[in-house]
Amino acid sequence: MSCSPLPSITCDAQSGQMPRAHSKRQMRLVKDLDPSIGLTPWNCSLCYNDPNAATVYGVERWDGLGQRAASLINFMALAAHLKLNFGGLLPNPSEREHGVYIPKCMTQLFGTNYKELRRFAPEPHFDICLFGPEAIQESILIEECGNGREFVDYLTPDFQERLRQSTGLQRSGAFHFAGPAVKVAVHVRRGDLTNREHWAHRNVADEIYMGLIQAVQEVLEELGRKAEVHVFSSTEGGKFSSEDFDGYRSKKMQVHLNGKEIDDWTHMTHADVLIQAPSAFSWVPGVLNSKCVLAFDSYPKPLEDWIVHTQGQLDFANKQHLRDCISKKVFPSGEV
Repeated sequence: MSCSPLPSITCDAQSGQMPRAHSKRQMRLVKDLDPSIGLTPWNCSLCYNDPNAATVYGVERWDGLGQRAASLINFMALAAHLKLNFGGLLPNPSEREHGVYIPKCMTQLFGTNYKELRRFAPEPHFDICLFGPEAIQESILIEECGNGREFVDYLTPDFQERLRQSTGLQRSGAFHFAGPAVKVAVHVRRGDLTNREHWAHRNVADEIYMGLIQAVQEVLEELGRKAEVHVFSSTEGGKFSSEDFDGYRSKKMQVHLNGKEIDDWTHMTHADVLIQAPSAFSWVPGVLNSKCVLAFDSYPKPLEDWIVHTQGQLDFANKQHLRDCISKKVFPSGEV
């Protein structure tokens, strides 16, 4: 995976080797700015941790909405873990990917003005520039080029709760959900997989999703409950059509295609059980979901309390974890 280009920066010190994929060319967003303009931090509820601490900045990614959101969550979580402040992102010129206007979605997700989180300065100066999850000094720039797996360990329950309090998704209505049944949201990644052989590990067969849904339904049957299953996906790239989801419909699951990204995130956040795809897009609402999340053991890295499977296979311990989670978090008042 290539790294997001860096604008022209200066660093008193550098930790780690800047990968070849980095570009030090001046981004066109800042090339016409007054050279006297300095980098200043944005203040938000998720940014501010200690008035006497150093400030961490990140580099905005160039890929899709999910990976950009996951990267920003990890940057903020790292700053909170180290009791540092998060100043914002050095921006890239692209505000749209896959037809999605990124700032609008990110503003609602984080509960702060995303355009203001993108900090503009012609040649920012940092005490240290890091290419990994560590920080010290006064003003710090962090660049991560992969999927940020090493950052996930810093995403604590305390920070998750702060994120849940800040996000607009918790206050949005999940309008597809109705009735008393247990709400199961499933993200089936399809639309951006324009080549079915590209990223094969992310192009998961329907049978695997079906097996996970069945595992959830079996647990609910043991508890005397029924599931209301909602499948969220996209046919954006043209390689998949609505008919490719008829297998889900035949099992009385509700299929929602090409919906607004914020609406899909909202339903995944509010679901009693979220079955993720190997995708940062459903990893993000998994972080916000306070109930039960089923995650692949590969990409992205699961959080500690999630139920983890290997290509749809749940071992005995994770089957028990799923049952315990549903019993305690979906029915916390002992209704089962």
